[in-house]
Amino acid sequence: MPSTKLPRPHKSAVSTFYYVVFGVIEPLLTLASLLEAVLDPEKLINRHGPWKSDFKGAPGVPPVTAREIACQIALAHAVIGLINASVLRAIRRLPSQASQEKIAKSLFLPLAIGDVSYLFEVLYGTGNVRWKFGDWPRINVIVGIGFFIPRVCWLLGIGRYVETRDSRLDRRN
Repeated sequence: MPSTKLPRPHKSAVSTFYYVVFGVIEPLLTLASLLEAVLDPEKLINRHGPWKSDFKGAPGVPPVTAREIACQIALAHAVIGLINASVLRAIRRLPSQASQEKIAKSLFLPLAIGDVSYLFEVLYGTGNVRWKFGDWPRINVIVGIGFFIPRVCWLLGIGRYVETRDSRLDRRN
């Protein structure tokens, strides 16, 4: 009697959800940040700072060095975003799910560490307002946590094919 099993979707260590989040949205956000840094570094610097309008010395026209640093940081983020997109695209083309997992883990683990480091830096860099969470630069926290949570979910094997777990299920069926 022929099997009536439905064909399984493509088993990838980087599911469509993770690919869209890290291979499309994250690179686009990093490129947008770079564009803002080049076109309006003052806005970028002042939006990411922990100060309110009554803070002495900011906002205003930042010194050339601050503008240059903002552009360099935005460029570094954009390059990381593009590397992320290209590595994920290459991963999805690999035939071996075990290889996909190993390469994706080597990409996502340092990025997750970077996400945590970024949030700690925001905590440290906010100075006197560090415990006044309402005064934090919201975009930093939202984006930092918004990419950290899915990265941790991927590392935990949530919502994706995991070779060691799912290959055993495939053999049983």
